[in-house]
Amino acid sequence: MGRRVRDHDGGILGLLRVLDGHGEAIRADLFLIGRSLDDVGTDRFSWLDLRAFLRWSPMTSAFARSFHGDEAVAWADPSTHLLATVADLLAGANWQRAGSKGSKPKPIQRPGDRQKIGGRAPTAMDIDALDEFLGWSPRTN
Repeated sequence: MGRRVRDHDGGILGLLRVLDGHGEAIRADLFLIGRSLDDVGTDRFSWLDLRAFLRWSPMTSAFARSFHGDEAVAWADPSTHLLATVADLLAGANWQRAGSKGSKPKPIQRPGDRQKIGGRAPTAMDIDALDEFLGWSPRTN
């Protein structure tokens, strides 16, 4: 659990790095479930519990908003993704019907499309990229 991945600490050190950047939001989410950061590392709430809690936090959580930005909340609803897909397809179809003149329309940018790690604050990223960033091994289903 303590291995390093591309200059990023894994395991507990990786969690500490996330806590350093998003601790207030994590503290708020833990408060809602009757836990505290003071519980981390105890029998009451282990480091593995914290890892699972962060890994599976919903997009509407304070941690997700802090980590991904406030736009993550807007994209938490599946209908938003569906509407963006419909808009992308309609723009592409209109471009084709116009004889493919001009530049091809760009799809609406979704959270997870922009992954900036290293020197800059991370933006939206999918759960697998978060696992890699934190140095956690891939999930198994």
